[in-house]
Amino acid sequence: MPTNQILDPAGMQVTFPGRPVDLVLIDDGKTLVVKNLRDLVIIDVASGKIKQTLTITARLVKEATTAREAKGGGFSVVGLIAIGDRILATDVQNAVRIAKKQDDGSYAWTNPVIVETPAVGGLAHPAGLALQDEGQVWVTSTRGNNMQLLDLTTGKVEAVVPVGVAP
Repeated sequence: MPTNQILDPAGMQVTFPGRPVDLVLIDDGKTLVVKNLRDLVIIDVASGKIKQTLTITARLVKEATTAREAKGGGFSVVGLIAIGDRILATDVQNAVRIAKKQDDGSYAWTNPVIVETPAVGGLAHPAGLALQDEGQVWVTSTRGNNMQLLDLTTGKVEAVVPVGVAP
């Protein structure tokens, strides 16, 4: 490891470039989704083969506040959940990205849900996700110091609850 720690891993290892930060099992445990630096890596658990790498799409230029943001972004910290045929992942900017399963079994990005920005301005930095029900999910805003209830049907923030510094 870069930290000079030595790991003696158990089981099968799957190697891919990046920086994995979160993971979730889907398809009754047959598929592993890894939230990576700039993509979701979808892995067949039985074979260890990468089925798909779904790269994050660039942030819309009209939403960007800097040229760097307009070029893309990526994923950071935890924030990955599977709901039915959708995978939700928080990005490093202001969105919960949604990947929907296609007829051929692959995943494709759909419209993200944009979280409310902090009162101090700048990016919200959404992080952890928690399922409320099939149509609603809670997301933390580390810069907004709050949790936000997102309606996945309307794509709107339904509630904002202050929770303290950097949840």
